[in-house]
Amino acid sequence: MPALKWPRAALLAFLVIVSFTLGASLTPAHAQDVSQRKADKIREMIQLAQADKVIDAMLPIISEQMKNSIKQNAPNVRDTHVDIIVETMQEEMRASVDMFFELMVPQYDAMLSEQVIDDTIAFYKTPSGQELIKATPNLTAIGGRVGQQWAQMVAPRAAAKAKRKAQELGYNL
Repeated sequence: MPALKWPRAALLAFLVIVSFTLGASLTPAHAQDVSQRKADKIREMIQLAQADKVIDAMLPIISEQMKNSIKQNAPNVRDTHVDIIVETMQEEMRASVDMFFELMVPQYDAMLSEQVIDDTIAFYKTPSGQELIKATPNLTAIGGRVGQQWAQMVAPRAAAKAKRKAQELGYNL
């Protein structure tokens, strides 16, 4: 069986989607600075928000992008093998979700005060908060699909404009 290189674009797309989904940027050096009390509150907030369901809602979109990328970069791979490869990726992602959320704790700590976390937890416990939590995975999945549509509509114009700008700067892309 031929070796398959995982396309960087697909991996990057996954990382970007997940990062935007949870609204954070990475600052791992900050991890040791989170107080235990605040870290516990962040974990509670993540759990109440059912962030794992948001990731579950994004997996079909990520998987479809991964399938397309594999087919484009390795067209000789049989569809059944592509499905097996993508399912393997999904299994590993699902198995490591807790790790992802632990890595997110310092990100939330860096961006949110303990008061904001407390207020968010309180909100999530209200009927409106519960309704938002229930809607978020669907809204995230819909947002991913709408984002793909938007990118397909805007990408040609954006690429042409970027190409013109590059030419103005003396580059030929």
